[in-house]
Amino acid sequence: EVKPNITLRNSLREYGYLDAVKVIKTSLFGKKNGLYMADANHRYFEGKILEMEIPYIIIKESESLPEIVDIMSKLNNCFKKWTNDHYANCYCAVGMSDYIFLRTKKGQTKLSYASLLNIYHGTDSGSGYKKFKEGNIKINIESGDIMLKYVLSMFKVKNLSERSLRAFVPFCKSITNYDHDKFLNNFKRSLPVMDDCFETTQFYNKFVEIYNKK
Repeated sequence: EVKPNITLRNSLREYGYLDAVKVIKTSLFGKKNGLYMADANHRYFEGKILEMEIPYIIIKESESLPEIVDIMSKLNNCFKKWTNDHYANCYCAVGMSDYIFLRTKKGQTKLSYASLLNIYHGTDSGSGYKKFKEGNIKINIESGDIMLKYVLSMFKVKNLSERSLRAFVPFCKSITNYDHDKFLNNFKRSLPVMDDCFETTQFYNKFVEIYNKK
């Protein structure tokens, strides 16, 4: 999102462009040999308002979406490192349904992308996170919706940290014919609980203990 920047506008008016806008040539988005900005959206925006001629330089020709996103992330992280939101917004902008689904769920549940990746993909780090940044994430909506229901019902009983999901998801998957009603009843009877859990292994062991409680 680009917002008006009066200071930048005045600087451009007085000194002009001291650096060319960096663009990528690609046909990925429907226009043959289209030029798309990889950096300097604000300078472009203010320059158009001032009706200035905008110098640009083609830094790459690419037909690979992950490569383009990677270039953008590296050029735009000088002041603030790219977050999961930046990557998700890129892939949502080109209509990738899995990312649109995850962004919608993030807005509805207030869970982080890391937690939603854990629920709908089975991981929040390593190869799964690498695929997320590269635009290659594939989610399982059916099983993920069930897992999300489990998670939210547990969080209603006790406000656990999202870190607990790193243990809860594999815990559920490790039990044949997992019975969530049984777990939830035992969980309620065990309160207060888990205030001393900080690491994934601690959470996992506690979930097992609660589930097997007689």
